[in-house]
Amino acid sequence: MFEQDYVMREIRTMIRAVMKAVFNVDTEETPLAFLERQGRMMDDGTFSAEIIALARQERFRDAENALFAHISPDDYGMLRLGLAFYDYLSLLDPDTLAAHGYDPDTLADGLRRLLTAYGLEAMSNLFLL
Repeated sequence: MFEQDYVMREIRTMIRAVMKAVFNVDTEETPLAFLERQGRMMDDGTFSAEIIALARQERFRDAENALFAHISPDDYGMLRLGLAFYDYLSLLDPDTLAAHGYDPDTLADGLRRLLTAYGLEAMSNLFLL
């Protein structure tokens, strides 16, 4: 349990560091509130609204798959959305995550994949072993 808590804290720390370094955003806003605000900031907000709805319905795998299907290295809005999504997951109860096939290592792997898609794998290496 201690190791899982440590990994989840590292995930949140890394997300905050990337948000600050890439977007100059230093926020204590809840991840879901950030996702909702992010949806209003994107062109039409439709896609991020879909991710928010899936997250609220605890359809995490569907949300993650949709996110990765739309990732483009030129679209940093998707990076923000992905970071907020993983931040949201990192704050959930471990039993809720486990019920959907997620654990700290799964979250770390997904976050690493996200950062790699944007050429930021070095940042993930700083926090995630």
